[in-house]
Amino acid sequence: MKKNTLKIQIAAASILTFMLFALSCEREYPDEVKSYAYYTLDEVNSFIEEAHAANPSITKIEQVGTSVEDKPIKALVISNNPSSLEMEPRVRISAGIHGNEKLTTEILIRYVDYLLREFNNENTEIINLINSRYIVIIPIINPDGYVSSRRYNANGVDLNRNFSRKWSGDYSVHGSAAFSEPESLAVSEYSLKKKFTTGITLHSGAVIVNMPFDYGKESLGIFPLENDLVEYMGLVYAESGVHPFNTHPDILRSPYVDRGTINGGDWYVITGSMQDWSYLDAGCLDYTVEIAKSKYPVLPEDVEETYLYNRDSLTAFIKKSGYGVSGRVTDSSSNPIPGVKITILDSDLVVYTDINGYYHRLLLPGTYELTFQLSGYSTQTENVEVPDTESGIHLNVQLN
Repeated sequence: MKKNTLKIQIAAASILTFMLFALSCEREYPDEVKSYAYYTLDEVNSFIEEAHAANPSITKIEQVGTSVEDKPIKALVISNNPSSLEMEPRVRISAGIHGNEKLTTEILIRYVDYLLREFNNENTEIINLINSRYIVIIPIINPDGYVSSRRYNANGVDLNRNFSRKWSGDYSVHGSAAFSEPESLAVSEYSLKKKFTTGITLHSGAVIVNMPFDYGKESLGIFPLENDLVEYMGLVYAESGVHPFNTHPDILRSPYVDRGTINGGDWYVITGSMQDWSYLDAGCLDYTVEIAKSKYPVLPEDVEETYLYNRDSLTAFIKKSGYGVSGRVTDSSSNPIPGVKITILDSDLVVYTDINGYYHRLLLPGTYELTFQLSGYSTQTENVEVPDTESGIHLNVQLN
């Protein structure tokens, strides 16, 4: 599981090659020689294959879709039963939606290595995490951009402006329509099928936990109805670990920053973002996490430091994704019912049962009324007391 290509380019020929490559790509510092060797796309895919081959019982490789240039978008599922969607929280961790932010992929590769290594080393915390969660790692959403070291996909579209929520065609880089690009469409369809509870997409260029919504400013009254939950999970990421993310020396400076988090629109407004679509259309509490000021750290120790600032945050976020209530919705004959809409009062986060009738609704501790609704069945409301525990509470429901 160790990366053989994590190396410093010290040979003159290697340095010359890297300089020529940097001049041909969009880089943050185009005139600077890079001494850290980032994974190539082939190496990323080989890493995924090797990780699965070494851990076949707790991993599965899935293809999310393909890029404009027909490159596969791969995902690695990590769970105690990776081939089945069970009644457990599902978390999607993604990177490389902007092809020139290769550091994000590096961090996810290191995190995958950490999870699998610690599982095999009988680390109880990681064993419990993998046994109780369905974790999906997508190291590169934009493989064409990754290969060319460009922000955009092969059609020149910014994939994080191409999702349907508040999509705007004001700029050509947003695409010709919402989900006009195969990469964003594939991620959306994959996510809707999986019914993720939470998500993280890593970016680089700043250091901040960017929270929904991107399309409007919290300071002007545009924010999720369930903002307490949004802010709580954002702070879980920012404040966890030996190296708390919110103490990073490069943390974004803004009057709207709260302990390492910010409402996206209060940083700058964008439309068609993945996290806004995930929250409002997929029932997934999703975050855009900016992990480093530099898109291409030069030194290996800088990459390692970035990883250490995020490793424990990722783990804590996955753990807390177990908060809330989960269960199965069936009919009077105990058959699972997919597509049941589950809502609570005063919230814009809506979840649905999956193909097996399973659901998980992320909730902070407290008392709630959950309404279960599907055309052709009687609507049912259930009272539930959600405990302060990362395993949440189970509630099975039968609809007539």
